[in-house]
Amino acid sequence: MLDAVITSFILSLAGASDIYPTTVTLTESDPIQAVTLTNRTDEAESYEVSAYRWTQEDGENTLTADTNIVVTPPILTIPPGEDRIVRVGVINPPENKNELSYRLEMIEIKNREKLTSGGLQVNLRLLLPVFFLDPEGPDYNLSFSGNIYDDGRFCIEGHNAGATHAKVIGFGEMDVTGSPTTSHLAYLLPDTRMAVCSDKINSQTNDLPVSVQVTDAYEHKIVSIPIQWQQSVNLKDTSEDAL
Repeated sequence: MLDAVITSFILSLAGASDIYPTTVTLTESDPIQAVTLTNRTDEAESYEVSAYRWTQEDGENTLTADTNIVVTPPILTIPPGEDRIVRVGVINPPENKNELSYRLEMIEIKNREKLTSGGLQVNLRLLLPVFFLDPEGPDYNLSFSGNIYDDGRFCIEGHNAGATHAKVIGFGEMDVTGSPTTSHLAYLLPDTRMAVCSDKINSQTNDLPVSVQVTDAYEHKIVSIPIQWQQSVNLKDTSEDAL
C-alpha cells in the first residue's frame, strides 16, 4: 500500500484526481467540514474512508479508533469527470477545550477484474490531518536545539510544550531568499517531541544563522524559530541514541 504525503492545499493524485482541502480544521461553531474529491480520469474511482484519533509519542505517530469522530460516506465511487464530497465531524467537542488531532484515511479500492495476470496491485492510501481547534486561540510554546556532528550531520530536537500543533516545513542555514536549506515536513502535536538529522549541512561551526521554519496552525503564517545551539559533538563520544 502506497502512503501519500500531503504537502499542498490541493492534492493532485498522479495529475489526475484532486482532493481539497488537504488539512481539515474543525471548531465549536463549525464541527463538520467537507472534503471534495474530483475524478479527472476517464474511469470511475472508488475509496474506503475512515477516521482515527492521532497521537504522537517519542516521535512516532499512532492512530487509534475513536467514536467521537465520524465520516460519511464510508465508501464512495466517483464517476469520470465528477466530484464527490466526504464529510468529517466531531460529535462532542472536548470539555477542556484543548486541541484534538485526527487523521482522515482514504484507501483506493482497485478493480480486481482489470488486473493482468502477475500484475502488481498498489492501493493508494491518503492520510489527511484533521484538527479540532481550541476556541480560545493558539497556545504556542516551541523550542528547538541542535548539534553539528563531526561527520557533517546536523541534528535538531524539537519540543512542543504548548497546546497547539505546529507543522515543521524546513530547517538549516538560511539561504539568500530566507528559506532553509533542508526541506522537512513533519507535524509536532501538543506536548510532544521530535528529532531529525540531515547530512546536507557541512559546516562545522556552531554560530551559524540556523533556524526551523514552522507554519502557524491558525493564521497559516510561516514563522522562523532560531535553534539553541549545543556544543559540536564528536561521534566517538556519543551513543547511537544520543538524541
